[in-house]
Amino acid sequence: MACSGRLAEVLNEDALVRICRFLPAGPLLELGTTCADFHHRARHSKELWKELCAFLLGETTLLIHEANWSSSGAADFYQRLFRAAWRCEAFGTIPEYMYNLQCVSFSGGEKVCVFGGDVPTFEDEYERIQDRTCCFFVYVLELASCTWSAVKTTGSAPDWRSFHAAVGHTSFLDGKDYLITFGGTAEHCEPLAGGHLADMRGYQLDLHDFKWLGGPTENLPAPRLRFGAARYGRHLLIHGGHGGVLTSGNGYVARMNLHTLRWCQPTRWGRLNFSNAAPPLAAGAFETGTPEAGLVLGGAQQTLGGPRILQRLVVLRLRDVSVERDGELPEGESHVATGDGGDDEDDLTHVQLQIRNAQGRHRVVTMPMALLAALRRDTASAEGLLQLLQHLNQDREEPEPD
Repeated sequence: MACSGRLAEVLNEDALVRICRFLPAGPLLELGTTCADFHHRARHSKELWKELCAFLLGETTLLIHEANWSSSGAADFYQRLFRAAWRCEAFGTIPEYMYNLQCVSFSGGEKVCVFGGDVPTFEDEYERIQDRTCCFFVYVLELASCTWSAVKTTGSAPDWRSFHAAVGHTSFLDGKDYLITFGGTAEHCEPLAGGHLADMRGYQLDLHDFKWLGGPTENLPAPRLRFGAARYGRHLLIHGGHGGVLTSGNGYVARMNLHTLRWCQPTRWGRLNFSNAAPPLAAGAFETGTPEAGLVLGGAQQTLGGPRILQRLVVLRLRDVSVERDGELPEGESHVATGDGGDDEDDLTHVQLQIRNAQGRHRVVTMPMALLAALRRDTASAEGLLQLLQHLNQDREEPEPD
């Protein structure tokens, strides 16, 4: 679609609305095929998008959305509403992009509560969490209507968190739904970054009246982020994580009483007793998996070749302490399983490279990391290293003379 800047300037808002009503919804949402002037006018015209929403939804529905979810009444609000209505997406007070968050379901699976997370600074919703010490709300999704809302909270609320843990449960005592959260960091973080560690004090949010309750501050496990948490009966179990030195002595695996929000003390009856030691972790590795059903899967590891996914499975089994030697294997057997595909240590000392030859074919070459590091030192640039590897690969592919 072509138009001149002069024409875009003289069009009043009413004419703009009338023209756009004849356009399909797809081009309206994209507005990328128009000229720059028309694109700017249409994208930032509050009157245009408000009229289109009224035309699509009706005046009553539009008024309901404005009353509940419009904080600024800007063109962006009506454009998002039009997009959500046309595509039948969830709509309401929620950032378009959000990460590092935790969510739990409640009300019999009919609602979802989101606490914590990070929002790009260009989002309007970023203003809500810019001061992370004063975020007295949570996001709630109504699944039946696909509607988001920011619900006000009261009580002793924690700072807004990132890379934290959250678990939802229905209490055995009163039948209410609760969200329990702790750990992580109170700083704004990018997806692969981190921040100053927050403590592991537990916070409980009543999902009926949205009132926070803070737990005890003594006998806390070591602070961490990117860790797993899962419910076991009336207790909550945490495992692993990243941050500081995490050992069995400072709560690498620890449990919390869900009713009192108190972490179990490292005494005879509070300590988690395992019949054996956990399989050792490689240097620079940490586990992030949730101990759901006693299975902890995966994590991350920093290597010379950069971060890699930790290929690791740990199984936890509840012991009956009244049964002597429960869970112990016969002498000579091991709790550590080894696969048939090779040794993990070999995995950590070698690197795989995909090299394309002159004919355009790709070949995967495995070499020791020490050799790759030596080649990097001997070549002046990345291009020189690539040419050397391609030359070595070509030598390997040349057929032997008859």
